[in-house]
Amino acid sequence: MMSEIKKISRKARKGRKAEKFSKISFFFALSAYFARDSLLTSRINKKFLAKTQRAQSREV
Repeated sequence: MMSEIKKISRKARKGRKAEKFSKISFFFALSAYFARDSLLTSRINKKFLAKTQRAQSREV
């Protein structure tokens, strides 16, 4: 995770307006990471819910 953010912020520093841009890209990278993470967890939750619902329907 941190290496991804460092790569992006390093790219940002090379560009113009380095100071401002690197801060923006750092926050962008952070939000992108957490967004991807939450997507993964919601996908896992959906699978888990589907499994539990199937199990409940068998019991009835």
